[in-house]
This record gives sequence, structure tokens and C-alpha cells, in this order.
Amino acid sequence: MIYFIIMPFLVFHAIFIFYMNLVYENSLKDPDLEVPNKVLQSFQIVFAFYFLSLEVRQTFKQGLVYLKNIWNYVDIFAPTGVLILHFMHIADDYGYYIDIHLDRTVLALSTLLMWMKLITSLRLFRSTSYLLRAITEVVKDMGVFLFVLLIVITGFGDTFLKLSLGN
Repeated sequence: MIYFIIMPFLVFHAIFIFYMNLVYENSLKDPDLEVPNKVLQSFQIVFAFYFLSLEVRQTFKQGLVYLKNIWNYVDIFAPTGVLILHFMHIADDYGYYIDIHLDRTVLALSTLLMWMKLITSLRLFRSTSYLLRAITEVVKDMGVFLFVLLIVITGFGDTFLKLSLGN
């Protein structure tokens, strides 16, 4: 399993980080980086389809139970975000207008999801899986707290709105 999931993902992640931080950011200024840009982009598309195929296969094996685990969403959305990002870049190369803010938003979300997928890969190891379970439980417990906090903040905000409208 480590050779089919972890090692390819580590290569995928390393290429993604190298590409996004060094090649892509500088390819907008340096036309000499066009070939490395296309090569690394192609590798990332192949890796993204590989990981999406693993997730689709796992979905068919497990059925709807697959959707109950929150980490599976990260496993799906990380390569999907990379694909969306690269298809946007390819469309931009063909002359379609891609809003820079949309591009940066997808880039930021894809980067976050790739780092989260790296963390979720650690659940396969006994020494780190319990830490991820602990984080998951803390986030679940925080959800209830944050909901109560939202109600309190909304109440105070509404109160101060009423006071300010009276002036």
C-alpha cells in the first residue's frame, strides 16, 4: 500500500510545491520556463487522475459509507483542485480569460487541500493515526462550541445594532 499511495503522493506533492512556488510563479515573467511549466503541469495532471481513480475505485467498493469519513472529501478535492487549476491555466494559454482573483483562489485552496491530503496520508501509520483521530475529535467538539459562540456574537451584534440605530 505504501508504494501505491504514499510514495506516489509524496512525489506528486513535491512536484506540486516545486511547480507552484518556483516554476509557475516565475513562468509569468520568464518565457524560458515555458517548457518546464508544461512538463510539470503534465506530470501533475497525470498524478491527479491517478489519485482520483484510486478514490473512485474506493467509492465503488465502499458505497455511500465512503462519504461518511470527512478525510475522504480531502482525498477527492485535493486532486480535483489541482485539475481545475491546471485546466484553468491551459484555458488561459488558449486565450480564454481567467480572472486572476479566481486563479489565486483556486491556487490557494488547491495548496491547502494538498497539504491536508499529506496530513491525511499519515493516518495509514500507527504512530500518527491516533494523532489525526485526536484532531478530528477536537474539531468535532469545537463545532458545537463555535456554534454557541456564533449565537452569542450574533446576539451582541444585534443588540449593538439596535443601540446604534437609536442614535
